[in-house]
Order: sequence, then C-alpha cells, then structure tokens
Amino acid sequence: MAKWIRVDANCNRHPRFVAAGPWGAVVVKACWEIAKEYDLADGVLSDLYWSEAYISAWTMFNGMDESSIQGGMKSAIRAGLILETDDGWQIKGWERRQRDEDNARNRKKERDKKAKQRERGTKGDTRGQKGTKGDSPQMSTMSASNGTGRDGTGRKREPSKVPESALIRAADLLHAILAYKPDHRFARLDGKQKADWAINHGKHLDALQRLDGVSWERMDAVIKWLPGDTFWPAQINSGSGFRKKFDRLESEMRKRAGVAKERAAKFKLLEPMPLPERDNA
Repeated sequence: MAKWIRVDANCNRHPRFVAAGPWGAVVVKACWEIAKEYDLADGVLSDLYWSEAYISAWTMFNGMDESSIQGGMKSAIRAGLILETDDGWQIKGWERRQRDEDNARNRKKERDKKAKQRERGTKGDTRGQKGTKGDSPQMSTMSASNGTGRDGTGRKREPSKVPESALIRAADLLHAILAYKPDHRFARLDGKQKADWAINHGKHLDALQRLDGVSWERMDAVIKWLPGDTFWPAQINSGSGFRKKFDRLESEMRKRAGVAKERAAKFKLLEPMPLPERDNA
C-alpha cells in the first residue's frame, strides 16, 4: 500500500530549508521517508532507524558521500528542521502535519498500549513467553512471533543492525545479479529500496561469515566470479540463497578455474615472427 507524506510544495524555498543547505534538505527528506515507512507516529528516529548501517547502505546505492550526509544532519539540526532528543532525532512538526488515518490509528494503539502498561504496573507482561495452560513450547513460540512482523506484545519489530562489511557484500551481490541479468526485477528498485535490500540480505552474509566461518575474501571471490558463469547466477536471488549454496558455488568456481588453467597449460604460444630490419638509407 502506498504511503503519502503531507508536505508543502514550496518547502524547498522555506527559510529553514535554505539555511539547511542541499545536504540538509536531502537528510530531512530521507527522515520523512523513514518515519512514514516504519509508521513512526511521533516522528522520532532512534539510532535503530538512523543507524550507521542504514546510512552506509543508503549512501552506497545513491552514490553519495557518507560524511556529507552526516554534515547534512548537523545542518538540519542547526536550521531547526530536526530536533535532538534523548531517544534520537525528531522531525519538527511531524505529528502535527501528518494527521492521516494511518498515524491516527498508530497513535491510538500507542495510547492503548501505554494504558495497559500502567494497569499492569511494574510486573510486566509475560504472555507469549510462558504460554497458557496446556500450550506446548512450540505454540508459545508461535505466539511470541506470529509472522506478522510484530512480537508477542504487539510491538513492531525494530530493524536489526547489520555490519558494514556485510552491507558491502550484499551490495556487491545485488550488482552481480544485475550484471548477469540487467532486466532483472531488482533493476526497478530505487535507491532507498536497494539500501533496504542490502540490509535485509546482508544479515545472511553476516551469518555466513560469523556463524559459518567463511571469510569476506572468499565471499568476494565467489561474488566476483558469479556473473561470468552461465548457470549459477540465475539460481541466486537472495542473501539466504547465497549462504545456502555457498559451498557449491565455491566448489564450482574452483573446479572451472582448474579446467581453465589446465587448458592454458596445454596451449602453446606461437613463436613471435622476427621484425624486418629497417632500411636507414
């Protein structure tokens, strides 16, 4: 479902936007997109949303300089478009201006949740952890994570942090997929969607390195080899698929490199023809 942001068409000529400069304006609009994407009704971006991993992926896919984005945030704060809070960064006037149906529902849910928390006091809610009487452990686990993107208390899951090294390899993997098939459906992704793709699939590459013990150098070699193969690139469309098939991919890469080396060893270069002597006369 499309999500719309209410904004004045002349906002770029507003004195605060002029004071923030071009990079400050870019950062403010990026914050608008994040707040709308994740239904942040109060317009507050914690460090889980405006994280170093997100900034790295976002700048990578949009061809921007990371230091310029960091400087843009400072300019936006100085211009009064972004406010620093204890929880992170708040978009000035967001709650007042974005009074659409989605945010109205989110605010009601937030009020209801806080009211229930006040009723429970300091005991906390253990539902979804122990389960009800007669429930099996599997059922309790399902109630804690019901596949809807929310945890057992109804709170929306926070985006996980992904190391920059994994984000870089995820970006390279996406470029390898597009290099093999330029008309792939991923080619229609915009810069923000590509950054989100790198975050979502980078966590699988992080697990491949951290849990499976595959070095970044081995990953780099396979990703670089992938677009030149005639079969395997069509089988890899995700970070999880790359992790699952990595051993097979690496084996095929080494096998075909060995065949190419063997053929090169059998190939005998022709002796170079002598050049005719030049007549100095």
